[in-house]
Amino acid sequence: MSSPFVTSDDVRKIENYDDFLADGISFDEGYATFMDQLYAYFKAYKCEENIIEPLKKHEIEKFNKNIGFPSYGSYYFFDDYFTGDLSNLTLLNQTSRNFLEYFYDILLIVD
Repeated sequence: MSSPFVTSDDVRKIENYDDFLADGISFDEGYATFMDQLYAYFKAYKCEENIIEPLKKHEIEKFNKNIGFPSYGSYYFFDDYFTGDLSNLTLLNQTSRNFLEYFYDILLIVD
């Protein structure tokens, strides 16, 4: 049996990072928003529904399995959606971008 993608250690670290979560937002609220916003982001770029549907249900492990994370394939999956046209990047708030960086090592800078 594999360990969960998000561990209690992750929750503790994230809750203690300054400015990771928006003021007054708990880990659970921020994480749920991240899943919803990431789903909307991929949907805006016409990603296949069967790949991203687990995000809508907040099932990150199933999403990771769908993209083969961690692997070169998952690297290219993210590369396809986070390079080039980033006009929909505003669908991800700062907290969601922080989660994306923490879990997937994707740093997005919005001017």
